[in-house]
Amino acid sequence: RLIKAAHFPSIKTVDTFDWAHPTSIPKHLVLNALRCDFVEQRGHLIFLGPGGLGKTHLAQAIGYAACQREIRTLWTTAADMINRLVASISDHSLDRALRKYCSPRLLCIDELGYLPLDQQGRDLFFQVISKRSETGSVILTTNKVFKKWGEVFQDNAVATAIAERLIENGELIKIEGPSYRVRKRKQQELGLAGSE
Repeated sequence: RLIKAAHFPSIKTVDTFDWAHPTSIPKHLVLNALRCDFVEQRGHLIFLGPGGLGKTHLAQAIGYAACQREIRTLWTTAADMINRLVASISDHSLDRALRKYCSPRLLCIDELGYLPLDQQGRDLFFQVISKRSETGSVILTTNKVFKKWGEVFQDNAVATAIAERLIENGELIKIEGPSYRVRKRKQQELGLAGSE
């Protein structure tokens, strides 16, 4: 029931993650996060790295592990969350929409940084992060280092306030290396797909 309610795009586990692909990954931090102790402490996880390195896979695996521990979890992309919150303003259901993102003990927000947020979007994102500091944990995946969050939120003060709230009781998991998707495509072009 909890897994279904979490709305994961697919079920991923850490067993199917290719640890050999990234050139740098703090494996011990990921394995430690699977115990979900950070949720008990209302802590946060920030997965940082370029696209195609498995940030989403690992975030889903930890979210799935949380559901198995009976922790109410919700999965969303940053764009989808903002679009739903903006839409809720027009039909006067913002409070209900905010509760949706603030009430689960674990909120997983994927793909922050791929699209810049306008003023309304950044204000809503700030509200969610601010409220969650009282209600539970966040797993965030992003391709942007903190100093570039000003570009995402188009406001350095808001970007700093959001980053500080996440870092204050958070763990940064930085992943480096070439894109797995690019490697896979090259293997397919060479007729090597499925050779691993």
